[in-house]
Amino acid sequence: MVYEYIVTHLREHNTSPTYQEIANALNKTIDTVVPNIRSLQLKGYITTQYHIPRSIALTTKLPPE
Repeated sequence: MVYEYIVTHLREHNTSPTYQEIANALNKTIDTVVPNIRSLQLKGYITTQYHIPRSIALTTKLPPE
């Protein structure tokens, strides 16, 4: 769900979403979004830069459907 939202947001706005935007869109808290973001990073699907807003970027590795 988080990955799909990031992809959609990037396509529609040409900028990555903030953690708060992801949480709001998915009716979650930031505390539940952060572990999802970290998991996506560890699996190599996205990258982020520490303390840089809107730094989520997709990699070429795609998650399984």
